[in-house]
Amino acid sequence: MLEVARRGAELDHVLVIPAARPPHKRGSKVSAAHDRVAMLRLAFAEADDVLLYEGELERPGPSYSIDTVRELRRLCGADGPAFFWILGSDNLAGLGAWKEAGALLAEAAPLVVARPGAELAVPSGFDPELAERLAAGFLESAAHPATATEVRAELAAGVRPSHVSRAVWEYARSRGLYGGA
Repeated sequence: MLEVARRGAELDHVLVIPAARPPHKRGSKVSAAHDRVAMLRLAFAEADDVLLYEGELERPGPSYSIDTVRELRRLCGADGPAFFWILGSDNLAGLGAWKEAGALLAEAAPLVVARPGAELAVPSGFDPELAERLAAGFLESAAHPATATEVRAELAAGVRPSHVSRAVWEYARSRGLYGGA
């Protein structure tokens, strides 16, 4: 998805932000932060235009996107770069329930990547101006074929997913992550 968004919006850099405690995964088992960071470092080791921001991992409580954007704006200053928020179309249906979703869309221009089985459409209930901003961020491209659920299932089965680098796959296997061994 990162590559689709980077090409579609002609981004100079992408900041990858691992969530400490994803609010939508409460009660679910989430891999340890240090393992997710290690896999991200491996995945983007060759990409000079992809940066990793670990500040999210130091903040207590759930990891809300709007809090992250506000913290980054504070760090970069009012005259800092434009912010974009990359998300898959599979997140659109629940976007209205995100903490301060309207403020998030106002602070960071959305870039929405099509996902298998998920409609690329603005969910109902958004302010017309925010709905327009959301629709303007739809990236018309082929749906990105990988889903996290499928990747985890393949890892659990000991199969290297096609969208996972050998280094990340070997790390996940060596650590017994996602049920793989």
